[in-house]
Amino acid sequence: MSEPIGSLCVLPDERHEHWVVGICQGGGRKLVLRRFESKDKAAEWAIEERGRRCGRDDMSLTIHFPDDCPCHGSGSTW
Repeated sequence: MSEPIGSLCVLPDERHEHWVVGICQGGGRKLVLRRFESKDKAAEWAIEERGRRCGRDDMSLTIHFPDDCPCHGSGSTW
């Protein structure tokens, strides 16, 4: 599977203390948008963010979770 560049990813942070919503940048890098205490809250915000972004750009945007997202690199940026 190739990296979902430009897609939203809901993943645990490096220490597995929080969940992050980020945008896949390719090469294992992601731009972290927000951090959450739980996967449910992160997923809820990602769905809302997808709606905001898709409504603005009239495009489709996929949300990936750990089981289908290859963005597991340590190159997270804010």
